Amino acid sequence: MLRAAVFRQETDTTLGSPFGSGLTILPTGQPAALARNFKGSEQVGAEIGLRGAADGFRWNASYALAAVHDRTPAPVLLAAPSVNYERQTPVHAVIAGAGWTWERFDIDAQLRWQSRYQDYRFDATLLAALPVVVPNFVTANLRLAYRLTDSVVVSLTAEQINRQFQTQTAGVATERRVFGGVQAQF
Repeated sequence: MLRAAVFRQETDTTLGSPFGSGLTILPTGQPAALARNFKGSEQVGAEIGLRGAADGFRWNASYALAAVHDRTPAPVLLAAPSVNYERQTPVHAVIAGAGWTWERFDIDAQLRWQSRYQDYRFDATLLAALPVVVPNFVTANLRLAYRLTDSVVVSLTAEQINRQFQTQTAGVATERRVFGGVQAQF
């Protein structure tokens, strides 16, 4: 099966948070963090995906593109970096996966690559949003499942098996996770 989508989104007059809008100097000479309006942005993108299945084997692959253009002037974005959506949006993402079912057992693997982007973290001592480059990254997930009955499935899922810790945002690194589940359908 082939699936394709094209989109365009427009945002007008963005309101920035007080801590991401840059400092304003009051008439008294004191700095103040105030929320303020910014010009909007526009985003265009596309996604194309393929998936198929035969004889217990299944697969999927997709590519997504998202391009953002900010209308706020560059000097203003320099003072208020947290509303710089052009830099904060990863442009490319690729997903590929495969799975196999044998009698009551399922095994599925999924890979996702995302291009680099710039995120921001708030520094309380400077009262400013500081840029952090998030490099491109790959996550690999694995799922094993067993159907106890036609309506009950137990599973074990491991997320991010390729790295124990990974930078995906300016926040705390994402950790590898392993968890079990039980699904019952009625």
